[in-house]
Amino acid sequence: MEILFTVFGVLIALLLLNLYFKYQTYHSVDKEMRKMEWNTAPLEEYVKNSYHLVAERFSKVNLCWLRYPWRNMFFTNMWKMRGEGLPCHMQTFLFHRLLENKLSRKI
Repeated sequence: MEILFTVFGVLIALLLLNLYFKYQTYHSVDKEMRKMEWNTAPLEEYVKNSYHLVAERFSKVNLCWLRYPWRNMFFTNMWKMRGEGLPCHMQTFLFHRLLENKLSRKI
């Protein structure tokens, strides 16, 4: 029974750590976007520039969810990982956050 509580406690701690670093990553993305000169561009140009920003900043890691399962969660501020590869679904999270910044103001 103690092992079950220990495993449950570790899982809860990992989940909370994941949520904290997800918040930190999104905060860093928002902060970076306030600096961009094309932040006020028309929607089509904004989407194109957002995509290129994420694609050029991070290289894609193939089959990451199989080879590197620890990369499937936010265990660090992903936005500050320059030059390192990010799984495609993590890049999608970042791109989605960039789009949320623009589209939430439009709606």
